Amino acid sequence: MKGWIFGDPKHKRWTQQLYRRRHGFQNPLHQNYLHVMALKTLLGLADHQLHSIVYFIGDCTFKTPMPDNIMRRGLVSHIKRQTTPVLTPAEVIQVVETIQQERLAANWQTHKQHVAQLKARHATPHNKPMTARTVPVDWAAYDQVEISQTHGDHIPACPKCGSHMVLRTATRGENKGSQFWGCSGFPKCRSVTLLHRQLPKSEMTIKHH
Repeated sequence: MKGWIFGDPKHKRWTQQLYRRRHGFQNPLHQNYLHVMALKTLLGLADHQLHSIVYFIGDCTFKTPMPDNIMRRGLVSHIKRQTTPVLTPAEVIQVVETIQQERLAANWQTHKQHVAQLKARHATPHNKPMTARTVPVDWAAYDQVEISQTHGDHIPACPKCGSHMVLRTATRGENKGSQFWGCSGFPKCRSVTLLHRQLPKSEMTIKHH
């Protein structure tokens, strides 16, 4: 990345300025947070066992103060300074084997899925997103419904658009307490994966986490 970089760790969007042109991009700390959470879920690790680092490649200059874990040079020396052991040798082997087993092959299909996830995440909905509240949902309006027996600790991908799914819980009615996977792109994508058994297509209230 080239040019001047302006950003605040608390802001959702940062700015790149190259001569007179300005371009906004997602806060890399927020983006890295999703990566770290995915690794924690996959590997069963704690917060202190993972280090979040953002490294800018290219001739860029930070024009605002940046945290120590955001850098454009000195990556190797920064890593070498982390000398406190957080994994045993056996755990390191297990982590490497798990990542190798679970990682997706780099092909056109995974690229297409990744692009779909980014589009769904950054899409601007026509209505204000409904979060941290209960929302009435008509199951008949959902585009796709599938049944899943178990997902373990893995976060599934949406079968329709490829975005990550969010575990939700019915809060009232005959299905109160039942859990299901809902697309994180809701309301733009209404794909649902039900857990264990088919729920009736009746209106219920769900809680968005």
